[in-house]
Amino acid sequence: MSQTQVQSGFITDNSVTTAKIADSNVTTAKIADSNVTTAKIADSNVTPSKLSTGGPSWNTAGTLTATAFSGNVTGNVTGNVTGNATTATTATTATTATTALNALGVGQTWRTPSRSGNTWYQNTTGRTIFISIGTNTNQGDFYLNATTASLTGAILLSLSSGDSGQFSDNGFVIPNGYYYYATIGVRFWAELR
Repeated sequence: MSQTQVQSGFITDNSVTTAKIADSNVTTAKIADSNVTTAKIADSNVTPSKLSTGGPSWNTAGTLTATAFSGNVTGNVTGNVTGNATTATTATTATTATTALNALGVGQTWRTPSRSGNTWYQNTTGRTIFISIGTNTNQGDFYLNATTASLTGAILLSLSSGDSGQFSDNGFVIPNGYYYYATIGVRFWAELR
């Protein structure tokens, strides 16, 4: 049947199937917007592969994946998010969605664990912690080691020194997984973890 023989009223809805029409023949220029409605398109016929290349994709669980989003995003975001967060409430720029939530002090509290000098401890919290130490004397050493509880290869962070008989108070940031050690008597030891 040629194009001139097709007239309104001669084709019924069930006589035209996707098998009879090539995708490349259907364009927005040939279809009026008012003629396309949700009642005329079955949900199962709209799939990511039929959308434009580079568009979003989703799976049967409803997980949406796209190369870029603009505007407001509501709901839960899972996975890494990169770029600038221009209206974030706790940070203006984030390399991952969890960066602001894992900032030192967020969701952490001060604790006073039982600690003593000349003993190795390891930060196993999964996050960076901060410790505050008060010593019984005016000098001593504090060490960090990224891989093992050993002075070999450790980073020396000296405790403050002063006049004989003076106390020393110091604070240190301890990355997750690091071992830490003080070579001095402890007057107080507090950890923000």
